[in-house]
Amino acid sequence: MSTKSIKRQGFESVQEYCDESSIHGFQFVAPSRHCGQRLIWIVLIVCAFTFAGIVVKSLLDNWDNSPTVTTIATTEYSVQKFPFPAVTVCPNGYDQWGYLERFCFKVDIINDPAKLLSR
Repeated sequence: MSTKSIKRQGFESVQEYCDESSIHGFQFVAPSRHCGQRLIWIVLIVCAFTFAGIVVKSLLDNWDNSPTVTTIATTEYSVQKFPFPAVTVCPNGYDQWGYLERFCFKVDIINDPAKLLSR
């Protein structure tokens, strides 16, 4: 294979990639576009990748200089002192409507609804 055929094959691969890519902007870099339009999009894409690289490097440097550390300062604190959220588990056979009916009859709001408001 000659150097020209390798370059041509590489150029055709890049052209096909740019034409078929779903990455925004790459389809505007394809050789089928006007030269000025391609140049503008190439500059925009290079600037976007450069900016992304600078942001990633900045974040990595920040993480390297002050990493997030999660440690427990002491183990002297009793587990019983930690607030634990309340958890309610309803059994499968629990009859919620039956409970509501019993409550309503107990309070007697079926016959006298004003009784509930007076409490």
